[in-house]
Amino acid sequence: ARLVQDLIAGGGADLHRRVAAAVDRVVFEETLRHCHGNQGQASDLLGISRTTLRAKLRSLGMSVERLPVSDADPHD
Repeated sequence: ARLVQDLIAGGGADLHRRVAAAVDRVVFEETLRHCHGNQGQASDLLGISRTTLRAKLRSLGMSVERLPVSDADPHD
């Protein structure tokens, strides 16, 4: 709710697109972190194809290299 309120207060159009992009960014980052950057595992968890995952990452300006996967325990 706070994100929506902040976006409304900031003005501008495309509220739904901006909220959806913000939510997608969090979902993809957390899923990839959980999967230690493994896009195949992440796409399975998300219920989308790896190709779709990669396209969504590109559309959001994200890459696996930019994600903080180094925090992950390599033995998990």
